[in-house]
Amino acid sequence: GTDYIAYHIPELTHVYSAGNEQNSCGKRYFDATNYAKNIISVAAVDKFGAMTDFSSFGPLRDGRTFPIISASGKEVYSTVNAQKYIDMEGTSMSCPTVTGHLALLTQRWMQLHGGATPYNYFLKALIANTARDAGNVGPDYQFGFGILDGIAAVTALESNWYKLQTLERGGAPQTFSINVPAGVKELRVMLCWNDPVAEKEYADGECPLVNDLDLTVSAESTTYWPYTLDFKNPDAPAVATKKNAVDNIEQVVIKAPAAGTVTVEVAGVVKQEDKQPYAVVWYFDYQQPVLYAPLAAEVYAPSDEVYFRVENMKEPLRFELSFNGGETYLASKKPYKTRGKFRLPPTISPTDKALIRLTDAEGRVVQSDMFTVMSRVEDLQLQDASCETAGWKLAWEEAQGAAKYEILRAVVAEDRYEKIGEVNAPATEFAIPQANITNDRNIFAVRVVSASGLVGARSVGVLSEKNTAVVIKMED
Repeated sequence: GTDYIAYHIPELTHVYSAGNEQNSCGKRYFDATNYAKNIISVAAVDKFGAMTDFSSFGPLRDGRTFPIISASGKEVYSTVNAQKYIDMEGTSMSCPTVTGHLALLTQRWMQLHGGATPYNYFLKALIANTARDAGNVGPDYQFGFGILDGIAAVTALESNWYKLQTLERGGAPQTFSINVPAGVKELRVMLCWNDPVAEKEYADGECPLVNDLDLTVSAESTTYWPYTLDFKNPDAPAVATKKNAVDNIEQVVIKAPAAGTVTVEVAGVVKQEDKQPYAVVWYFDYQQPVLYAPLAAEVYAPSDEVYFRVENMKEPLRFELSFNGGETYLASKKPYKTRGKFRLPPTISPTDKALIRLTDAEGRVVQSDMFTVMSRVEDLQLQDASCETAGWKLAWEEAQGAAKYEILRAVVAEDRYEKIGEVNAPATEFAIPQANITNDRNIFAVRVVSASGLVGARSVGVLSEKNTAVVIKMED
């Protein structure tokens, strides 16, 4: 099965949806849909990081942690049939979000390691250990180890905050040191390995762990144990008072560690195979206030809803919006949380100097980089015809603040759009030159340009579904 493949082909990472069975059969917990131990199971949260009302909860029947991680899975803008887009929800939305991040992390690893592919148990530890804690402190049966944080994950990867080692059967415990810098608010260390598959039938609730490795971290005279969960009391917070005897992923967390050296020890029993490869990943969390969204140079349109997210700030927050680079601000009268949204005014002059500023309950301030507010073309229509390239035309609604419109055609093979023409406002039509209509997929879009040269986001593309004429030449 999956565990066998993951163990024998460690370059292949398996990511599964946690499922949408929350509260099935009247049970809040024990809704897990996959019992494999060498996979990454993904729960779904909403845009504000709250748990959804559908994402399946663990634990697994033997008490193992499920899910492993969470990601956005509600109101996800998605493609559907008939060249349309809609908001969708489900762990089938959050699972590809994690998979896409893993693909980017894999690409970055390969760039740094001569094209080599990272091991699945390393990637699993990398995203789980750098996840933003959510729900109960530490891992839990709803969010897993927390919400995916791609920036933290790539930071750990690029900083070489990991070790890949092998524990021999009958071998002594292995230790290494980590130098903790000053100012770290939390040190997180995680051990993960692909556990082999035993050829036996397991009883319901029997733990399938074969090679039981153990993680501890020592600092000065204190030994820190990994988190464990009580599957008989799934709402209870994780504790760190003993070894973890059921999971093949373990996490030790030290709050406010002193600057200096800590010792990581990996021990345990290898019962099957001659050796057990494993990964240890650590992360230094400084917990400084930081604003992750909106991002620099993003482009929004008037009346758009804009989502923001800050970390390590104390609620309530004071929210302010500027359209002139911070010279003046519009302040909201209502308090905000660390994850929220605001709606841009419906009438606003084009600007590339919009930004937001947030102040928390302790007076700490974060400010976004500047982003653009510029109208976007709506209701783009294509007039086309089968077996005929003459008379094709685009039409759209007039856009606020437009001085002209750029006409774009998709170059599908190169995954980009190219400009094929422009019209000055107030015109809202464009006759497509026959030379820009091919036997390939004909996809067109339009974007707004202001008098000062600001460019809005392109419209949703329109695809011609008409057949174009094909000329067949007979040659001797």
